[in-house]
Amino acid sequence: MKKVFVSLLLLVMVLGSVFAFTNSSAKWYGLSFFEPSPGANYFAKESDQEIDIFSHFLVNYSFEKNANPVQPSILTSGFTVYSSVMNYFPTTFKYGVMGVDYNLWTKLFGVRLGNSPSEVIFGFGGSAGLSLESIELLVGSSNSAEDFSKVDFYHFNKVYFLNLLGSLRAYVEIPINLYNVPSFMYVFNYNIGVTLYGPFLPNLAAVTVNPNFEKTYSTMSHNILVKVRF
Repeated sequence: MKKVFVSLLLLVMVLGSVFAFTNSSAKWYGLSFFEPSPGANYFAKESDQEIDIFSHFLVNYSFEKNANPVQPSILTSGFTVYSSVMNYFPTTFKYGVMGVDYNLWTKLFGVRLGNSPSEVIFGFGGSAGLSLESIELLVGSSNSAEDFSKVDFYHFNKVYFLNLLGSLRAYVEIPINLYNVPSFMYVFNYNIGVTLYGPFLPNLAAVTVNPNFEKTYSTMSHNILVKVRF
């Protein structure tokens, strides 16, 4: 399941690169601070573990394209792909998330400060997408090859959650006016999430949870992004 999701994210990045060659498009790279879903927090608690602060940080890649490239307007659309990083490090407990969003943005107004050739832009937008979360816990007591097919062999117990996320966003874009980095952006997100399927195992079998956790939830997240031109 995870490999399929990674393949989809790579496909979106390729499509983003194609769109980025048009005149009125932009690429953004940055970091996000992301809150886990109730399901992920539930399994962390069941494992007597805590999702540490570093696992909340994600790397982002976004591209946007003007709604009318011939006569650019205040409306842009695009995609964002994101992934956690800390779950790739060798630890006994891991939280991971990856996802993809479709975004719509609109500019509210711009303010020119001093002699800056570019405006500080304020705007808002929305997005809808899917995220795949994972919780992994190292269990077992043996590192002998003879126990490889047995429960005692060290292994990770894993559960996954497939979530639908919708977001309302407010942003401010501040010009830097460097040649390859013309601006950076701060984005505040208010998210509504629904766990569509999960928890489930790597073979897609459902996991029984008693008592159940809240599958509809709201979170807040923050993005810091820089626009990059190549």
